[in-house]
Amino acid sequence: MNFTKKNIEDAVKENILSFEQSEKLIHFLNTQPNTGPKFDFTHVLYYLGGMIAIGAMTLFMNLGWEYFGGLGIVFISLFYGAVGLKLANIFKAKSLAIPAGIYGTFVIALTPLAV
Repeated sequence: MNFTKKNIEDAVKENILSFEQSEKLIHFLNTQPNTGPKFDFTHVLYYLGGMIAIGAMTLFMNLGWEYFGGLGIVFISLFYGAVGLKLANIFKAKSLAIPAGIYGTFVIALTPLAV
């Protein structure tokens, strides 16, 4: 549920919150990261970067089969998968759900290559 400053002011008028509590609540809400899905430039860049990385790995690893062979592709996929999982956990720990999810999707896209 999204709250506006007017909602909080109405809660003060109804004596649900004190004025001091409302000021503290507004300050708290303004300092919280807003990482939910939305259509802004940063999230578009997140999705575009994820799409490029997934596309590059699937396209270039299929082309790289000739150079690396099956065993080479497995090791490269496992290496990139491990790096992707580590980065997904780092972003998840920082409460950045969108980049963490994109890295998770990247690891899932690498699974068929490794198999």
